[in-house]
Amino acid sequence: MELEQAKQLIKKYAAGHSQFVRNADVAERYYKNRNDILFLEKPEEEKEGNPLRNADNRIPHNFHGLLVNQKASYMFTRPPLFGVGTEEGSKRVAEVLGEKFAKICKSLCVNASNSTVAWIHYWIDEDGKFRYGSVDSRQIIPVWTEDLDRELKAALRTYGKVMDDGKIYIIYEIWTETECQAFCREENSPVESLLYYSIFDYCIIGMDSQEAEAYQHNLGRVPFIPFFNNEYNQSELV
Repeated sequence: MELEQAKQLIKKYAAGHSQFVRNADVAERYYKNRNDILFLEKPEEEKEGNPLRNADNRIPHNFHGLLVNQKASYMFTRPPLFGVGTEEGSKRVAEVLGEKFAKICKSLCVNASNSTVAWIHYWIDEDGKFRYGSVDSRQIIPVWTEDLDRELKAALRTYGKVMDDGKIYIIYEIWTETECQAFCREENSPVESLLYYSIFDYCIIGMDSQEAEAYQHNLGRVPFIPFFNNEYNQSELV
């Protein structure tokens, strides 16, 4: 993808993502029992120091966190089982997913309950093994097809990173069905200042490891899987 194309893509989809991030932040804060009531200012008569009206009744109640944890425990006390037609194949799937699958399922449930959607990213590591993990939903900006199938056309992953110069940069990873490209800009700079960012390592036989801003993942599809909280795309804190 050309640099100018990346700028236009980011401008188009990143602008509307800020409201999603704000809503997810509020839901996560409530999940951690940091309710809005804790941040309300005291009435004027209490600020004056009247000892008869000096009680601080800003007590949070973690109903949201309790409901979400109860939901996750109810749904994923035991992780889902995958049937692929043969007992041997099903065992192989369980082996590949590993012991962390149960924990990942609960994490996906909590993330989806707070953020409306949870995401899994999967890849093949340098040893040829299948790997996967839960990604912070606030980092993912999906690009859907415009037809009725509404399939994932691309995934834009964005996050902040402190570089060697001590400055914070915003990193953009644009994932398609064939490759991933990385770009960056300084935190307070406009999208127009976007640059290619060498984040991926690759090795050529007979040479030292090199860095590149893109690589071919050869997975045949965008390697992110969404898990929506419900059909209305709402969080539990509505």
